[in-house]
Amino acid sequence: MTGRQDQLRARLSAIDPMRPTAVPAPLPHGRADHILAKTMAIIESGPDIASDNRHPGRLRSILIACAAAGAVAAATVTAVILAGDDADSGPSAPSTLSLSLGSGDTMSSCIPFDVEFLRDMPVALAGTVTEISADAVTLDVDRWYAGGDADVVSLGLSPGQTSSALDGVDFQRGVRYLIASTNGVVNGCGFSGEATPELEAAYAEAFPT
Repeated sequence: MTGRQDQLRARLSAIDPMRPTAVPAPLPHGRADHILAKTMAIIESGPDIASDNRHPGRLRSILIACAAAGAVAAATVTAVILAGDDADSGPSAPSTLSLSLGSGDTMSSCIPFDVEFLRDMPVALAGTVTEISADAVTLDVDRWYAGGDADVVSLGLSPGQTSSALDGVDFQRGVRYLIASTNGVVNGCGFSGEATPELEAAYAEAFPT
């Protein structure tokens, strides 16, 4: 084997896509088709394998080059297809939990705020208001204290309710709130409200991590 053939074999080995460490870079479909067409042209225009006995070394080099080029083309097409599948899947839609703000007469039945009562509430979260519509307040959740894992929480108004205010809590876009709920209804009476240091401390005590 000549020095030139050794160099050719070394180069082909370095770009061999079948090696465990080789990761073919994705190419556009047009580029992959061009590589495959060029490979077929080399094969069709090459010497007659059955009759060319005068230069076996050259014939062997041509066959090795053709095989390597075909492998690169196949690996490139596969990489492009896989990359396309990943792009098509896209990010999943955020999960949403719907709660009710309850009726406007909640204040008449309020119980005094106590961390022990807060601890018994099955749903508790912290989130920032991103949208306020005529019938709901939407929050992006940044922390779940208890009872859920949704990305978004929608606080819906009850039939006949005209305001999203909760026991004096006036929801505002961009403001962070702490929300506690029982049986799908947001608890007012100081158990839910703007995320002040005092209310955050009460939630941390009621729902220790």
